[in-house]
Amino acid sequence: MKNNVTVSVIMPTYNTPEEYLQKAIESILNQTYSNLEFIIICDGSCNDAKIIEKYKDKRIKIIKHIQNEGIAKSLNEAINMARGKYIARMDSDDISLKDRIKQQVEFMEKNPNIILCGMDAKCIGNSNRIKSTYNIKPQEIEIQLLYINCIIHPTVILRKSFLDENNIRYNENFQCSQDFELWSRIVDDSNFAIIPKIGLLYRVHNKQISKEKSDIQKKLREEIINRNIKKISAKNIKETKKLLLSLSGNVKMNMSNYKEVINLTEIIINEQKENLKNCYKKVFYNRIFQIIISTKELRNHLIEILKENRKLINLNNSKYLIYKTFKIIEGRILSLFYK
Repeated sequence: MKNNVTVSVIMPTYNTPEEYLQKAIESILNQTYSNLEFIIICDGSCNDAKIIEKYKDKRIKIIKHIQNEGIAKSLNEAINMARGKYIARMDSDDISLKDRIKQQVEFMEKNPNIILCGMDAKCIGNSNRIKSTYNIKPQEIEIQLLYINCIIHPTVILRKSFLDENNIRYNENFQCSQDFELWSRIVDDSNFAIIPKIGLLYRVHNKQISKEKSDIQKKLREEIINRNIKKISAKNIKETKKLLLSLSGNVKMNMSNYKEVINLTEIIINEQKENLKNCYKKVFYNRIFQIIISTKELRNHLIEILKENRKLINLNNSKYLIYKTFKIIEGRILSLFYK
C-alpha cells in the first residue's frame, strides 16, 4: 500500500495531567497541515491511554508499555514505527501552534540539505518568557552545541531518511538530555536550521525537573562536553573543558571566577582558525552575557560599571533602561566588563 503520510508526530506520555494531555493532542489534530500520523507512546500509564482512546481520529497510533521504559526507548520505538518522510517531536504537556507543522514542512521541502529544523517557543504556566536559540546561523548552532542544548526538543522536525540511512537513534543509556546527546552526534554546520518564529507553547511547571533529575542532567551534560572537546581546536584540554563547563552552567560563574572565565574565552578563541574566530567570539560572549544578566551579583556589578560609565553610554540610573538597552550595546557592555 502506498505511503501517503508526510509527517509522523511522535509524543511520549507518562502520567501527564489530563488537561495538559488533551490540549497537546488537540493541538496536533487541529494542525493546518493534516497529512500526518500521530504516534503516542503511553510509557506505563493506563490513565494516559484511556484519555487518548477517547479521540477517534484515525491518524492516532498508540504504543502501550506495561511499565515505564524511559523517553529515549519510547522515542526510538516510535521512530521505527513511523511511516512519514519527516519525524516531528511533541511533548505531552505542550501545545503546538496551528501552523507549526505546515511551516516546518515547507521549510524542509525548500531546503533539502537540512536534516533538522527547530523553532522558538513561548513559555506558559510558571513562566511567560520566550525560549529561543539566540545565535541561529548554522555555524553558531554548532558552536553552542559544544556546551549547551540550544535546540528546543519538542519543536524539532527531522528527516526520517537521514536517521534510517545512518542507523541513528536516541541513546537509550541517557535517562535525560537525550536530545542534546543526539544533536551532538549529528550536528554539522550546514545541516541544522532554526525558524525564528514561535511554533510551540512550552509548559513550565514545578514537577518538570526534580533535584534528582537536575543532578543527572548535570552529569550527562558533562559526559557530552567531554566528547565534544575533540571538535574544538584547543592546545589545553583541561582549560577548554573548564570553559565549556562554565558556559554550560555546570560550573557556576560568579564574582570570584568571572575574570578567569573571560580569560579562558580569549585563549580558546585565539586558538581557532582565523575564519572562525569572530563566530566563536559572538557565540561565547553572548552566552557569557546571558549568564551575567541572570546572576544577581554579576548583574549588580555590571550595573555599577554602567553607572560609572553613564556618560559613555548615555544612560541614567534606571535599571529598566539598562536592561532595555542591553541588546543594543551588548558588545560595549562586555568590553567594559572584562577590561
